[in-house]
Amino acid sequence: MLAIPLFLVMLVVHPLVLLLDKSRRQFHHLMGKIWASLTLLPFCKVAIEGIENLPASDMPAVYVANHQSYLDIYVLMLLGRSFKFISKTSIFLIPIVGWSMFLTGHIPLCRMDNKSQMECLRRCLNVLKQGASVLFFPEGTRTKDGKMVAFKKGAFSVAVKARVPVVPIVLIGNHIGAGSWKYLLFVYSLRVLPGMTKTAFRGQCHRNRRNCFDGSQFFLQKTIGLYGFHQFHAGTKRKQVTHRTAVCQLAGAADPTLPSSTDISLGPIFRGICFYSVTCMLAIPLFLVMLVVHPLVLLLDKSRRQFHHLMGKIWASLTLFPFCKVAIEGMENLPARDMPAVYVSNHQSYLDIYVLMLLGRSFKFISKTSIFLIPIVGWSMFLTGHIPLRRMDNKSQMECLRRCLNVLKQGASVLFFPEGTRTKDGKMAAFKKGAFSVAVKARVPVVPIVLIGTGDIMPNGMEGILRPGSVKVIVQPPIEGVDADELCEKARTARSEQLIMHGYGVH
Repeated sequence: MLAIPLFLVMLVVHPLVLLLDKSRRQFHHLMGKIWASLTLLPFCKVAIEGIENLPASDMPAVYVANHQSYLDIYVLMLLGRSFKFISKTSIFLIPIVGWSMFLTGHIPLCRMDNKSQMECLRRCLNVLKQGASVLFFPEGTRTKDGKMVAFKKGAFSVAVKARVPVVPIVLIGNHIGAGSWKYLLFVYSLRVLPGMTKTAFRGQCHRNRRNCFDGSQFFLQKTIGLYGFHQFHAGTKRKQVTHRTAVCQLAGAADPTLPSSTDISLGPIFRGICFYSVTCMLAIPLFLVMLVVHPLVLLLDKSRRQFHHLMGKIWASLTLFPFCKVAIEGMENLPARDMPAVYVSNHQSYLDIYVLMLLGRSFKFISKTSIFLIPIVGWSMFLTGHIPLRRMDNKSQMECLRRCLNVLKQGASVLFFPEGTRTKDGKMAAFKKGAFSVAVKARVPVVPIVLIGTGDIMPNGMEGILRPGSVKVIVQPPIEGVDADELCEKARTARSEQLIMHGYGVH
């Protein structure tokens, strides 16, 4: 509720902000601080120590903080400094919140993509040279147990190259009750530690980057220890090739292992803007209908929730209709609507879910827990009964598979992307066996599905554009068996034949 009016104010003022303060965009950061302050006020108290250690508001710096919770960004906004932070590219597509981040000039990153990582570091360097600041979480991801893990060196390399101070920040208390809303009841203690001054970066770049890196890690570890969170994970060493590549790129040299950047015309960008505008406008009224009908759905059709799936199909159909043509082959291979099955599909693009909804089957798919927090879209997924997963968390993965098994036993279906993530080059990767183990235990068929063309229209890592084109969906005959390995091999063979036939490779 707070984000919508503040975003509209940002949108109106944005041309003036670009004209007068393009680099730092302090007005937008002020809107962000107001949003964070009003959001946190009813739920928790934030105490800030060491505010005197903050650099002047017009002084560029690299801020580094530990990362324990989804709330970290809210809390850090209260410092009142115009720093740009790094976030996954997909977050920028979220209506209102993601669009506000785009207006503010935050920096997108496609994880597990070396090219995107190097581009992100280059953008951070440019931001600092233009007088703005940057916020890094040098551990790379949120901790699961409150313990600090090994640092990545990108933030410190950028600080050395830009000759700016590093300001370590410690967040205490925000990991308590992670995974539930209980942590909103606890008091935060945020400690700003003395910054590394510019003089620390004189001399040999490598040596001072090392000093800066060790010093920041020591300060964070020491302060966390004072508050009782004294454990520290040593972590594993980073791959040397990745570190060399980062240093090479920051020094301005080309890296032959990375592909060259591709020019994007205004047409696909404009189509992408129109696509997300249409999908947002359609989602709001359909969500309200789902919300009103939800009690009745739970009463009459708690397991499959076919009405909510119908709303999803309408949403996907109307969204895709103006932008691309979808052809479906093998509809006769689909099981009956009331027959549970495990659907397995290749994963090329953000568009895949839209396209798969057109099949008209009430399957539950698996998505990251954070996606369920997205207004409208995430809430609709929750109402429909889709299954949350915390990546890199073994306990969450086991719970996810148990939920999939229960869904199948209750008569609904489940959709898996057995490769685990979207392909970067259109080629099929190795399968994970979770989907097939679930199918064997539930004694249901596996239905292989091949998507052709979604990765060409909206490539992985380029979710902001939409190229013209068409999509083909191939539904293959169901596969049954009593051995998960055998099912996995059959499904992979069936899909690889279709992909090769359409010009895609297989890893």
